[in-house]
Amino acid sequence: MDTDLYTKFISLYAGAEYDDIWKKLFKAGAFIREIGTELGNKLDYGYPLQVEINVENNA
Repeated sequence: MDTDLYTKFISLYAGAEYDDIWKKLFKAGAFIREIGTELGNKLDYGYPLQVEINVENNA
């Protein structure tokens, strides 16, 4: 894992505060989208972006 990706991953850990937990949850979603899109492209598989959008809109 390169340094930039590792730094993003480490930044996902939340503290004990309620608001921080929710912020990190959505930050984790963005992280998953980033690596999922890249991996999907490499495997010739489309990332299910619309599913993610639907989930975010209903959260």
